[in-house]
Amino acid sequence: MHVLYAEDDNVLAKSMQLRVFKHFPHHQVTFVQDGRKVVELCRAGSVFNVILVDNQMPVQNGADAVREIRAMGYTGVVIGLTGDPAGSEDRNRFEASGLDSCWGKDKSAAERLRTLLRTGLLDDGRSIRPAPSSHIR
Repeated sequence: MHVLYAEDDNVLAKSMQLRVFKHFPHHQVTFVQDGRKVVELCRAGSVFNVILVDNQMPVQNGADAVREIRAMGYTGVVIGLTGDPAGSEDRNRFEASGLDSCWGKDKSAAERLRTLLRTGLLDDGRSIRPAPSSHIR
């Protein structure tokens, strides 16, 4: 399984590495620190089972990056991770950008991600395995 994880906060990225990704050594995880890198990797044809993207990042935020990859025809699974409170303008904008799901940055996000990586299933039962050869239409 190949995961793209976009997070600009090094402490949070390291925490996710220790709490989640280290338990799945057979999974490939690509880390980037801004939305522009997400767009560049998708445009280059990189294939991911799932993209995890923060909203508040430098260079290009998560909402704009997701909108851009969706406009390019990206059909793969994208999960937003945000500290923005439910109902806030920033979170509503992020959720409307084309995410498949939006999770708060709390303990439950790490638990949900571990379940996702272990089962290959989203909360609604959709599979993220195997990754299509290309997500760009």
